[in-house]
Amino acid sequence: MRYLLALALVLPAIGAPLAADAGVLVTPGYAVVVAEQCPEGDVACADVVYTGVSRRSGASLTLHGKAFSSPCRDGATPCRHLGWRFANGNVVYTVTDDGALLVTRDGKLVLSQQGHWVQ
Repeated sequence: MRYLLALALVLPAIGAPLAADAGVLVTPGYAVVVAEQCPEGDVACADVVYTGVSRRSGASLTLHGKAFSSPCRDGATPCRHLGWRFANGNVVYTVTDDGALLVTRDGKLVLSQQGHWVQ
């Protein structure tokens, strides 16, 4: 619970309020807030904020990204929400609905942690 308190203190300080609809993913190494800035039900939301805090160092990172989903039968319409992706140069942070935090650099996996969602 100490990391959630730290997250609650860090977010306002860096200008990222903890929205009521934000989800918090807690992994062994990180606490990540994912906050969609789109209307509820928009599975293709292109305005999502990621704020990650290292549970070890307390360092934080805020990125903007978008949701990703599986396509419907027509192959074009987004159907089932799968998670969110956030790019930071050649590093891509992926957070999945099932609680995985994946980080790739130049397409190579450099971090994979399974976590759990809390509110």
